Amino acid sequence: MDLPAAVRDALATTAAHLTGPVLGNSFDVNFGFSGMAKFAAELRDGRTRKGWARRFGDPAGHEHAMRRLAACLEREYTAPGATRPLYADFLDEAATALTAPALTEAARLFRESGQTWSTLAAHATAAALDDDLRAWCDHAADLVDTALTAERAATAHFTPA
Repeated sequence: MDLPAAVRDALATTAAHLTGPVLGNSFDVNFGFSGMAKFAAELRDGRTRKGWARRFGDPAGHEHAMRRLAACLEREYTAPGATRPLYADFLDEAATALTAPALTEAARLFRESGQTWSTLAAHATAAALDDDLRAWCDHAADLVDTALTAERAATAHFTPA
C-alpha cells in the first residue's frame, strides 16, 4: 500500500465533501460548509418558519431541538466535538506521513472547531425554556460561524507539497 497516496486521497475526499456535493442530490445543501452556513442562517432567521426561534419556539419543540442538537454534536453517529478532535489526530499523523507541517496547523484548527462544537452542545444542554430563544439562537449561530471559519482555514492546508 502506498500510504502517502492513501493519505492524500483521504485529504482530497474530506476537502471535496466539505466544499462540494456529497450525495449528488438536493440534500447536499445540508452537508459540509454549505450545511454549516445554512444552519447558522436558520438560527439567525427570526422572520420565517424555517428559523429556529419560530420552528422550535414552543416548549416541546424547544426541548426536543436542544436535546437532539447536543446528542448529534457529541454522541450519536459522532464523537465528542462533532468528531473534529479525532480528525485532528488523523491530520497530525498525516503531517508526519507526508512530511507536511501545514497539516499540523490544520489539526490545530480542527481541534479548535471541535471545542466550538462542544461549546454549542453544552449551550444547547444548558438552554432553559425561559431563556430568550432569539438571543440563544444568535449566540449559537456565532458559534457555528466560528467553527466554519476554522474548518475553512484548516482545509486550506490540505494540499501538502
